[in-house]
Amino acid sequence: MKFLKTTISVVVLMLSAQVSAAQFETDNQHFHVDGQSINAALLQVNQIICSISAMRTDKLVNDGPYLATVYEEDCSTTAVDASGESSKATKGSSQSASAASATTATGTVDAKTAQTSVVSVRRPDLASPSEASIWLKTAGKKTNDWADRWNTETFVLVEQSGEITDTAPNGEFEMIYSTHIDGTQVDEDNNRQEANQVVGQGYIKASGTLLQFRGQGQSGEDNIAAKFFPNGDKSGIYGERANYDTWDWEANDYQSPEDLGLSWDDYPTTEVEAFYQFYLSAADKGYCRRLMSAERKQRRTDEERDARYEAAQQEVDALYDAAYVQLDADIEALYVEVNAYTEEEWEALGGNDYFQAQADIIYAQIDWDAINNQANILYEAAGADQLIQIYNVASGLDDLANYGKSELVVGEECFTLDETKVQRNVHRYGVYNLDGTRLSVGNPPFSMVAQVTETIE
Repeated sequence: MKFLKTTISVVVLMLSAQVSAAQFETDNQHFHVDGQSINAALLQVNQIICSISAMRTDKLVNDGPYLATVYEEDCSTTAVDASGESSKATKGSSQSASAASATTATGTVDAKTAQTSVVSVRRPDLASPSEASIWLKTAGKKTNDWADRWNTETFVLVEQSGEITDTAPNGEFEMIYSTHIDGTQVDEDNNRQEANQVVGQGYIKASGTLLQFRGQGQSGEDNIAAKFFPNGDKSGIYGERANYDTWDWEANDYQSPEDLGLSWDDYPTTEVEAFYQFYLSAADKGYCRRLMSAERKQRRTDEERDARYEAAQQEVDALYDAAYVQLDADIEALYVEVNAYTEEEWEALGGNDYFQAQADIIYAQIDWDAINNQANILYEAAGADQLIQIYNVASGLDDLANYGKSELVVGEECFTLDETKVQRNVHRYGVYNLDGTRLSVGNPPFSMVAQVTETIE
């Protein structure tokens, strides 16, 4: 069985550009095009599925554990990818293209980054799904991205019941994974990470035309459900964070809340999660999304958490009490049964061995796993933050006016890769006169813009 690498391209906001002859408009400008969080989530899915596929779990079934080497670059999108933001931005530029294209570099990867993994695939028979257990080591990198600077090990369990077909473009599978710090580590800034600390975990399921992904990492949570159509279109729902900081840095002498000894209960961050309905058109090279609902996460106080844990503990105790009441009643009935036997009947049944066997059967009839799972659900719910809905299309709720910094947009937004419709977001600042001419500065600052005229191999 093989996995299909799903792909949703990076998109840019649709907007027509105005043209003017003033220097305010004609000066070279550096720009970028905006991506969407849905791309980051699906890119992660692409990389995970691509990596698992490269381990060839379909070839070494029931052959015991084997070593597999995966090259990170083979499952990554590079800066010069034809569908990437940079190439589309360069093509779509007009007067500012000289600066944009001059700073666009091309080249090849000199060496690939190898990731070592141990894989074991089992399949009892042809009627059963295959199950792959994977242990993957990833070396940390020198990067500003906190999540990528640590050596990690990832544990993956994949159950695959069907291969790729027209009605199941991603195959039929379920996957869970968990990523941990590989040994205690200290970086160059003296930040310390303890061994086995969880830094990421997730769940992926492909069934028919549907693909679901739920992931939690250091940068937040990814949550998406997508449907794949035969013509390449995709539709679904995805979640996107819209958090904003309300901390007054100037009033607090530029000290963080932690510097002032504040707890999480006092941390001035408003956490907002928005959920969008989307449709991606392969033919139009773009997609539209509509805000369907949004909710605010509010951290509970220590007193609230303590009260909720106490209530949860009472419910858990009630579950176990009911189970033990049933167990005691059944054991008592067993005593009544054995006391009714004659000595000859008792010996014929096996005596104490019979009693112990019957007691074991009675104990096993109680679903202890279900009780433990329910207890874990109650404990998790007790410690969860409060979710307050602030927007909902279906109910008509709209409290977004009180959350302006979230910058959520009501209504439909459409995005595209069509180079004739891209918006340029300028990243060069200057001072101009009212007529659009540049202001002459006698002692200008040192320029930080380098014009590259040669391609570096």
